[in-house]
Formats: sequence, C-alpha cells, structure tokens
Amino acid sequence: MFERVKKYAGMENWACQLQAQEYDSNPMVAPTIVIKNAPRGPAGTFSILGEDRHKIKITYNPEQVKNPEILVATYAHELGHYLGMTAKNYPPGGEAFWEPATDLLATFMGFGIFLANSAFSFKQYTEVNSQGWSTQSQGYLSQYELTYALVIFCFLKKIPTSEVEIHLKRSLHSFFKKATKEVRGNVNALNKLKKLTVL
Repeated sequence: MFERVKKYAGMENWACQLQAQEYDSNPMVAPTIVIKNAPRGPAGTFSILGEDRHKIKITYNPEQVKNPEILVATYAHELGHYLGMTAKNYPPGGEAFWEPATDLLATFMGFGIFLANSAFSFKQYTEVNSQGWSTQSQGYLSQYELTYALVIFCFLKKIPTSEVEIHLKRSLHSFFKKATKEVRGNVNALNKLKKLTVL
C-alpha cells in the first residue's frame, strides 16, 4: 500500500525506509474498566537519518492496518513532509505551521478525500460485558478545513465536485456543498490561486 501511495504521489523513486511503530497499549484493563485519555502513539512520523538528507524514515501506527483509509492518509501526510522539505522557504506563518501546511500539501498531492474522511472518527462498540463509544482525531487541520481545501483542489484541477462528494463520508456532504457554492462564487480568488500554483 505504501508503494502504491508513493506512486500516486509521483514519488515512487524517492528512497525512504518504512517502519511500523510499537503497538499502543490497550486502554481496556478489565471488561468494565477503561483508562480515560490513555496515551497513544502518533499516526506516523517522518525523520531524516543523520546528516544525509537522502536517508529518510517514515513510520506508521500498526493499528491503522485495520483501517486502510486512515493508513493512506498517514502515508500521504508523511510523504508530504518529504516533498515539503524540498521547499526553499517556510510556509506562510513560519516554521511553526509546517504540520498544517503538510496536511494541505497532502491534499493537493491528491489525497484530500482520505485526509478529510479520517480527520475525525466516532466509533461505538458493544462487547459481552461492556459498551461505549470513542472519538479520534488525526492530522493537524479539522475535517472541515480539509474538506474546504479539497473543494479548492477540485476547482483548480477541474474535477467535477459530484465525482468527489460520493467518496466523502456522509457527515461531510452538507459542508462540502456549502464550500463548493462559496468557492464557485469566488472566481477572483480562484484565478489568483491558479497563477500561483502548478498542479
């Protein structure tokens, strides 16, 4: 899957090493006892090994193998770091904004649906002795910010938004339609963006 994401990103020849992280500890210590706010490892990491900027390591949380959509979003974000490090300047706002800018970069690399769908998830569970729910956030931009960026990407690439909306999770459809209407009505800003971007 990682090699496929690299290929779709146009980075199949960019050398890097992929490694699974340690598994997170299980927050359920007994059938009816769950540790609240148990620490979790990061979704993924990007690091340069030593002095050589061409030795790159990307890691991922092995729990994500159960959810390929989240795993693709993680791979896209970490590959976005790799691509972003070739930039000569910091993103707008400075170095502190690298992570949100990397989410945007991954969206404009073509993985916006994956990022928007996995930015926030709600899950219910029922087992023999317990039941409950959990929420999880991933990435640095909200699901709405990523959806808005996805709409802009569609307009810049001339991709019909109807072809994208059907792949978004249902809870984002209403916002996607509002964002589409707003972006469509802002032709001047879109034209300025077209002059600044090469997609």
